[in-house]
Amino acid sequence: MPTAPRRVHAALAAALGVGCAWVPGTTPPVTSDDDTAGTSLTDDTDVDETDVQDETDADSDLQPSTCGLEPAAVSDPDPRTVVAGVADVDAFVADLTAFGLAAYRADAPSDVNTMLSPVSLAAFFAAAGLDAQGDTRQALDDALTPTTDLSAWTATLGTWLRDVPAPPAHRHALIQRGAALFYRRDHPPGDAWSTASALIDEEAFPRAFDDVDAVRAEINHYVEQHTACLIPELFGEGDIHAHTLQVLVDALAVIADWRAPFEPGATSPAPFHRADGTTVSAPTMRGPQRVGLGTVTVDGVGLITVLRLPLADPTLAVWIAMPDDAAHGLDGLDAVLDPGVLATLLGAVEDTHAALFLPRFAIDHRPDVMGTVVPAVGLATLTGPTADLGSLCAGCGGLALVVHQATFEADEQGIRAAAATGGTIDDSAAPQLDEVHVDRPFLVLLRDEATGVPWFVGHVGDPTAP
Repeated sequence: MPTAPRRVHAALAAALGVGCAWVPGTTPPVTSDDDTAGTSLTDDTDVDETDVQDETDADSDLQPSTCGLEPAAVSDPDPRTVVAGVADVDAFVADLTAFGLAAYRADAPSDVNTMLSPVSLAAFFAAAGLDAQGDTRQALDDALTPTTDLSAWTATLGTWLRDVPAPPAHRHALIQRGAALFYRRDHPPGDAWSTASALIDEEAFPRAFDDVDAVRAEINHYVEQHTACLIPELFGEGDIHAHTLQVLVDALAVIADWRAPFEPGATSPAPFHRADGTTVSAPTMRGPQRVGLGTVTVDGVGLITVLRLPLADPTLAVWIAMPDDAAHGLDGLDAVLDPGVLATLLGAVEDTHAALFLPRFAIDHRPDVMGTVVPAVGLATLTGPTADLGSLCAGCGGLALVVHQATFEADEQGIRAAAATGGTIDDSAAPQLDEVHVDRPFLVLLRDEATGVPWFVGHVGDPTAP
C-alpha cells in the first residue's frame, strides 16, 4: 500500500502551519480561484459558463495537503450520540452489516489478502440512488435496506457519518470523510436529488470535462485528501473519458492508535502458516495486552479463536477471527460469514490479559465491484442503459463503472485504514499469561463499537504479501 507521511499531531500542525491543519468533523472543500468549484447543491444549475474556471490546471484549484495528521492524545469521553440500543440505529446497523458481509463474501476468494469498506460502498450506492425510480429503487431497497425504509436508513447513515468525526478535543481517532458529485455543466443533478443529497452531505462540483485527464487528476486529488493520502489514484487512465457525464465519489479514512502500542524493538520474525501449507517468516509484534479473547465452534469451519484488540478511541476496536484449521478454515468462514455468524464471533470473547503475537500487515485491495460485488448484492439494475437513477442524471441510464479501493495497515503504533468508492455515469505480559499467536489466515474487522457498524472487513492470508 502507499506509504503515508509521518503522522503529525493536528494541534502541532496548526501551530506550525504545516500543510493544512484539517480538523476531523469538517470537510476540506475543493476551492477554485473564483470560489465556484464547490457550490451549494441547490444552486449548481445556475452556474454560468463564464463563472467556472477551466480545469486544465488542477493544482491551482485544490486545497493544500491534509496528509500526515494523527489522533490527538486526549482523555475526554467521546461525545457520540448515535449509539446502539436505539431502534432506528440498530436497524440501520443490521442492514449495513448484512450488505457489507454479502459484498465481502463475493470478493473474499479473489486474493490472498482482501479488504473492503461496507461504509464507503453503502454510502456510494445510497448517494447514487437518492432519487432512483422503479426497479432501480426496488433493487436498492432490497440490497441496502431489506428490513427498513431506504429514505429513513439513508437519513440515519448521514446522521451517523456526521456523528463519528467528533472534534479532536474529544476524539481519540482521526475519522475523515468526503463525498462529492463532479458533473459536466450541461448535466447537473435535478432538484430532487440535490435536496435529498443533504441527508449524506454530498458536495457538488460543476466541471467542463474538456480535459478529462485534468478532471481525473482533480477527482483523484479530492479522494486523496479525504483518505489521509492513502488512496492517491482511485480512477485510472481511461476511467473518465469524453463521454463521461458525472462522477460520484465517497472517500473515508480511520486512523487510530492501539490502547497499548507495541514496543517497536520487540518486533521480530515469527512463522506464519499459510493456507497452502507453506510457512513464511513475518515481522511479528509482541507484548502483553489487555484484550477480548475467546474461542467458538462454527459449523463447517471448526474451532475459531476470536480476539478483540482495543484502540485508544474507546468506540473503535479491531477484531480478529482465526480458524484453527489453517488450510481450509478461512475459506470456510468466508463462505458462511453472515450477521448471525458474526454475532456468534463477537459474543465469544471475555476481557483478559494475554501475551500477544500479532504480525504487522498492510493490505491494499481493489475488489472487482462490477464483476462480483454488484451482482452478488443484487444491484445489477443500477448499471446499464435501463437503470433509472431519477434526477441524479435524468435520462442518462445507470452506472457505467464502479471502482473501490481499501487499504488497511496495522503496525506497532496502531491502524491506518482508508477506502474510496467511485462511479461514473456515461453518455450511453506475566509468565502466566496465555500466549495468543496470530500465525495463520485470519479475518479482520474494524468495528464501530458504539453502534456495531463494520467500518472495514477483510482477511489476511499472508501478512508478508504486498
